[in-house]
Amino acid sequence: MGRLSETTEERSGAEPSFLLPFRNTEAVIFISKTHTTFEKLVFAVGIELETIDFGSPTALLLGYHSFKFFQRYFYRFVPNPRCASPTPTWLVFVHKLGTKSATRSSGSYVMYRTLDLFEESRWQNQRNKQEKEDFEKRGSQRKRYENIKNNAELWAVKQEKNRKSYIRRKEQKKQLPINEMPPREQRLQRKRWRTNFKTYYLKKKQVIHKMEAIRRMQQIPQWHCMRYRKFQLHGHCNRWLMMRRT
Repeated sequence: MGRLSETTEERSGAEPSFLLPFRNTEAVIFISKTHTTFEKLVFAVGIELETIDFGSPTALLLGYHSFKFFQRYFYRFVPNPRCASPTPTWLVFVHKLGTKSATRSSGSYVMYRTLDLFEESRWQNQRNKQEKEDFEKRGSQRKRYENIKNNAELWAVKQEKNRKSYIRRKEQKKQLPINEMPPREQRLQRKRWRTNFKTYYLKKKQVIHKMEAIRRMQQIPQWHCMRYRKFQLHGHCNRWLMMRRT
């Protein structure tokens, strides 16, 4: 993909002539060449070509490498008429919605994919707004806490409330002996004990038994070794054969 040479249209800042057939396309996809390896993808839907601001994204930014679908389409370097340098700074993908030129039902795919991206952008804006409101709310809570701490009387009242709530929590968490609990609490406690026994103790014992079995197997001589094979062949000692059966 080579660079376009500087033309009279580029010097004058006019629209390139090869874009004239695509003036009324329903979807024009622009990729910024100013970023490394075309990292940003800009969608413009339902906008005429001459109204698109090449200097700023008109719709949504997306990673180019995560959207390989448009690699199949016609693409070409397009000069930016508002850029100071005459070098081409935009790569354009042009595709009419509703057509089936590239793949089967590719036009509807582009349309729905673009609408999904706009919906994602809208939800992202809502999330940013919610995060900003939460930050302001936390700021107001912090300011209220500082006002209480600077006032000695209010701070003493707050400390007394905290002390009472702490004592109440400790009383609630205090564990009674199993015989002093009510029947329902006894059943729940015994159920917790059974669950813990199955979950932790038995699994730990299984792991220990498995490690012991591996250790015992490693102590048995390897029968493919010629050092022990002679006892089998000549029958001088049945001890190795007995060990082999175990």
